[in-house]
Amino acid sequence: MPVAIFDLDETLIDGDCSTLWCEQMGRLGWVDPASFMRRNDEMMEAYKAGELAMEDYMAFSLEPMAGRTPEEIEHLVGPWV
Repeated sequence: MPVAIFDLDETLIDGDCSTLWCEQMGRLGWVDPASFMRRNDEMMEAYKAGELAMEDYMAFSLEPMAGRTPEEIEHLVGPWV
């Protein structure tokens, strides 16, 4: 039976899943790790302050996947789906 678990940030996993994914995109070479993580950190601070528009964060964090084929991404998430 499939099980879906979500929103595990800082509970069952050590970290924020979106930040961990951003770090992975840096390791993959999809983004410049230093500048991308700097911007991610700024946005996470805005989130904690209640000042982040979620659509802005989604546009930022999904942009590196734009134009990639499903095959380029699927093997990275497939084992977890």
